[in-house]
Amino acid sequence: SKTAFAAGAKVEFATAIPLPTSGLGIKGFQAIYASHFRRAEKPEQYGIPPSLQWLKDAKGEIAIDSIFDKTLWKTEYDKWSYGIGMMLVLQGNDEVINLNAMLVLDVPGPTITLFAKLNILKE
Repeated sequence: SKTAFAAGAKVEFATAIPLPTSGLGIKGFQAIYASHFRRAEKPEQYGIPPSLQWLKDAKGEIAIDSIFDKTLWKTEYDKWSYGIGMMLVLQGNDEVINLNAMLVLDVPGPTITLFAKLNILKE
């Protein structure tokens, strides 16, 4: 018997770590690990790529919310996903602009996907 396992982690800082001369700060980090799982992507519809539709279904929250939503993942032997990301904010006010991005590597394949969610005027 094979065991499927998925985990996500998210660390958010109270104060962003400034990135010199950019006006941006690192608000936090996130990671995902899934063994014997693959993303349950729907076929392309109306020109929307399957990965983008999957991100929309995950509501832009890959590290934690997607792991708990059983409809977003399917068990499949010998499929692996590794992801690491960060949350960037505007130094002056993190509610004006903030970016949640994650780079995900799926093997075998390999497939590399960059997921990003940009929020304007909301936290």
